[in-house]
Order: sequence, then C-alpha cells, then structure tokens
Amino acid sequence: MKRKLALPILFTGVISIAGCGGASFLPNSQTSTVAAVSVACTPSSISTGGATQCQAVVTGSGAYSSDVMWTTDIGTISSSGLYTAPATSTSGSATATVTATSKQDKNKFGRGVLSFGNGRNTSAVSGVSVVAKPSSLTMGESANCDATVSGSGNYSTAVSWTATGGTITQSGIFTPSGPGSGTCTAYSTQDTTKFGTAIINTASVPLSAIVTGVSVTATPSSINMAQTSTCSANVIGTSSYSDAVTWSATGGTITSSGVFIPSGVGTGTCTATSTQDSTKYATASIGISAAPTSVTVTGIAVIANPSSINTSQTATCLANVSGTGAFSKNVTWSATGGTITSGGVFTPSGVGTGTCTATSTQDSTKYATASIGISAAPISGTVTGIVVIANPSSINTSQTATCLANVSGTGAFSNNVTWSATGGTITSSGVFTPSGAGTGTCTATSAQSGYSNVSGQATINVTGSGTATLNVNATTIAFGTVNLNTPATQSVTLTSTGATAVTISGASVTGTGFSISGATFPLTLNPNQTAQLFVVFDPNVAGSATGQLKISSNSSSGATTVVSLTGSGQSIPYQVNLSWNAPASSPDPVTGYNVLRAPTGTTTYQQLNTSTIAATNYVDGSVQNGTTYDYVVQSVDAAGTSSVPSNTYTAAIPQ
Repeated sequence: MKRKLALPILFTGVISIAGCGGASFLPNSQTSTVAAVSVACTPSSISTGGATQCQAVVTGSGAYSSDVMWTTDIGTISSSGLYTAPATSTSGSATATVTATSKQDKNKFGRGVLSFGNGRNTSAVSGVSVVAKPSSLTMGESANCDATVSGSGNYSTAVSWTATGGTITQSGIFTPSGPGSGTCTAYSTQDTTKFGTAIINTASVPLSAIVTGVSVTATPSSINMAQTSTCSANVIGTSSYSDAVTWSATGGTITSSGVFIPSGVGTGTCTATSTQDSTKYATASIGISAAPTSVTVTGIAVIANPSSINTSQTATCLANVSGTGAFSKNVTWSATGGTITSGGVFTPSGVGTGTCTATSTQDSTKYATASIGISAAPISGTVTGIVVIANPSSINTSQTATCLANVSGTGAFSNNVTWSATGGTITSSGVFTPSGAGTGTCTATSAQSGYSNVSGQATINVTGSGTATLNVNATTIAFGTVNLNTPATQSVTLTSTGATAVTISGASVTGTGFSISGATFPLTLNPNQTAQLFVVFDPNVAGSATGQLKISSNSSSGATTVVSLTGSGQSIPYQVNLSWNAPASSPDPVTGYNVLRAPTGTTTYQQLNTSTIAATNYVDGSVQNGTTYDYVVQSVDAAGTSSVPSNTYTAAIPQ
C-alpha cells in the first residue's frame, strides 16, 4: 500500500535582479566565489536527432560570474545550452551527459543526464503560433514578434527566428528592409517541422515627410595631401523627414561619416545625397595642395650692424634662419664682451672683441655667431642717418610688429632713439600695436642732443584679424547597450580655433532617450577657449535608438555642426531565489524536494527540477519579465513518493 507523506513546509521566496550577466553588486571589499553549478534540460528525454534546451544555475557569493562553458559526451551542445542528439542510435536508446563548467572557477561544474533513442521521448511539440506587434509599420520602425509553443509532456518552448522582407534578431525584433509585406517565422528547436508565421506590412515614409533640400560644408575647404577635410550635411524638409545621407566624392575617398581623404593635388568634391529622396543632394569643393616638406631648421646666419663700435655705442645683431617646411624663425640671443637684449641689441662692457650668438628655439644644435670690434669712445660724435625696418612689415589687427633702428654717424655718436607711430601705438623698445586695419608707420628719432632732426621711418600694412571658427571634438557618439532607466553620459568639447571669438547661439538634441546638459547659451568662446556639453542617454524602452546633437554658431566652418547619436536600451534580467524549511518531523526520512511552478491564475504546475533537490533552496532563472508565478514544494522519500504540496508562494516579475 502506498504511503502519503504529510510534510508541512514553510516556503519563502526572494526576487533578485541580476544585471550584466547575473552578477550581484556588492561592496568592493567583498570577494566573489562560485559555490556550485546545477544543470537542468527540458525535456530530459528526446528522440534521436531531437533537441532540448539545457539551463545552468550558478550559485555563489559576492559578484560572482554566472557564465558557463557547455560540453557533452554524445551529440552536440551550443554555447547557449541547446543540446542536439545524434541522428541515429545503434542500440535503439542511449544516454548523454551534458556538463556546464563555471568560467570563473573551472573546479565548479554541474552535470545533467539525457536519454534519447527510438520511442524514448515522451514530449511532443504540437504547434507554434506567432503574433507581430505592431503588424503595420513605416520605414524606420521595428516590430516585436512573439512565439507561443504548444505541446505535451516536458516539451521545449525554444524557437529560432527567420524573416522575409527584413531582418530579425533571435529575440524576435523585426526590422524592415523596404516597403511592402514581410514575415517573421518561429521554428521549434525541438521539432523543426512545427513553425508559425506572422505577416508585417511596411509602408514608406508618410507623404507629409518630405526632404526639401540639402546643403554641404567642407571643413577646412583647403587642405594638403597629408590632411583630411570633414564634410557636414544639413538636410531640411517637412514633418518627420529623414536627415540621413550617403556620401560620394571626387578627387579622393570619403567615409560614411563624411571624412574626405585626397588622392591627388587639385580640386576634390564631397557630395551628400538624401537617403529618403535621391534627387536631393549638395556638393562642396575642396582645394588640395601638395603636402609640405618636413619641418627642419637647416642653418642660421648672423650679422652685427655695425660690426665695429666704440664703448658708447650699440650694435644690432640680426639672425637669418633657414629651413624646410613651416620651420620656426625664433632664436635666443647670448653674448660675450657685453650684454644683449632679446631683440638682439648688443651693449659692450669694455674695449676688445665681443660676440653675439643666435640659437634656434626649434633646434638648439643650430646656431651662429658674429664678432663685434669694440674700441674706446671718441671725444665727440655726429649722427648722420637712421634706417628703420619693421619685422614683419604686414600683420593683422590681432598681431604686433617689432621696429628696429640702425643709427649711423661719426665719432662717439649715440645709438639711442625715441619712437613714435601712426595707425597704432609703439613701446620704447619699438613694439608696434595696430589700432585698426590700414597702413601704420613707426618712426625712430635720434635721442642725441642737437640731432632730433635725424629720423627714419618704416611702413606697416595692417589687415583684418581673421575669422571665428568652432571645433567640435566628435562627429559621432555611440553609447552602446544601456540598461533601461539607467542614464549614461558622454561629454562633447567645444573649442574656439579661429583668430577671433566664436559665438554659440544654441544646441539641441533629437532622438528618443537623448538629452543635453552643461553649457548655457548664447555662449562666447575667445580663441583657444573651450566649453563642454554633456549628452545623456536614458532609454525607457528596449531596442536601438538614434538621434542628433545640433550646435548653432557663427563659425566660418558652418552655421550648424551635427553630431550623430546612437544607443540601445536593454531590459534587466530577473531570477527568483526560493528557500524553504525542512519538515520538523516525518514518519519516513526525507531524501529531497521537488519545486513546481505555474503562472498565477492557472493550475498547470510544472516541475522545474529534473532530479531531486537535496538542499532547501532553488534558483529559478527561467522567468519572463512582466509575469506572475505561483510556486509550491513537495518533499520526497527514498521510495520516490511525494508529499502534498507546501503553501503557495507568489512572485511577481517586474517588466
């Protein structure tokens, strides 16, 4: 006679959130350890050539990894745990052992035993139905295809997806490739003769969404063969038109993001064509010159004017720096037999021979020296003339010029001069600062008593100060995969790279889940000044998202700078951690437990474990978001007899 076990069990449950591979977030000081790995395959008995889905449950402490490696002694098993039995069985029936080994700790593994062969599979898939939500789309949208698998026994609900008229992920997300009718089809992985199909109709962009024009700017518009130019497209239109473009080029190649690379000297073009309306396009021209030669200082020549002075005079030393490429002409001065200013004016300290030496600031191994003969000062001297040069003789309103005076005479004349200027101001050392565009002059007048009528003058041409230019350090920001309702932030640096201040009038962002913070507008940046914007991606629905950051300014490179934004939102996986108390007493010894689960509101309980559980806890990692489940536990004796179910524990899984 069968004996029934009446074993009271106190049953508790905990829902835990496992993000990024199922790890728990613990204090940094806590170590992570994998304690055990268990394996369950549903169904556990299949026919030859059949398939079943195996699940591995990893338990441990700290931020341990739940990732496993799958192996089997017979048949094949995928990295996701899908086991496929051999097509034939010589003995009519056979068993296979599948093993899941922890990737964190190779000493921790779990095994499951499967049976397969003719007549051994007690489960069967009877049908697959598919629903597409929504079933009607426009281009740019996607549909979520859901499959329902029905059958008998411990059949597998796993499916694989195929599509026509578009692409589909293995989670059922359908993306159309063009207007028309498409399908998403789910095949049972247990029985591929069972499948279901849903039809999805895709319309083109609504008629109200029209592209009216495209404009293109190339920054910079003149480059050499060693440089690139970034082409930006501004698409305008009505309603929810697409601002996507495709790029083409002449005189070089161009990337999908608009970066132009020249192939030769001459004129190149970059053309942006609307992906929505190929009749709308625009072109920008790019001037291409030969690449400069290497930047090298090859030599320095120095002259002292005059090369012979007396102790009451000075000599002006001039350096001529030669080189290749955009080399620097700057030098530092040093002297013997006297002192020398940074402008090269040598003052003797006594009679004899002095030297002035110019050393390149770019390459200190390049220098040159001029000798200066120094005699005693004569009793009297006469100033006979003054020659003035301006270096450089052409500047813009944001630059300065240095004026140099060469005083000539007889006897112990004075080299000292006083400076005056028109079209700007001048310092006592001859530094001219313009007051505006036009023509300026710097005049040196002898400071020797009785010779104020001796002077010299140089002309300086002054042009405008240049243009305002805004540089943005990114053309694309990719956020990658972000958990729902978990904001991610990236920064964008704005730099004024022109000769005058640039004014940023505003910034805006488009695209679901994207926003900006940081700088306030209008904002003026002086040359070389920077500011930062922060772009935030905070998805509230799963799936891919795109957007644009648009920055408006008076930049010479274009009134609008566009930065492309991409990201993808993902749902957070959940699991249910169950635990219960063993019976306080039992007429028959308890050898283990079975855990059963049913969707709340139904009585179709399904046993989750494939073999008796010795412990008083269990982790259910196969729950679906947004579903509520009822759990019960039965104790089992040595004869395999199960007790009446425990009290019911209900777990509501969040979306």
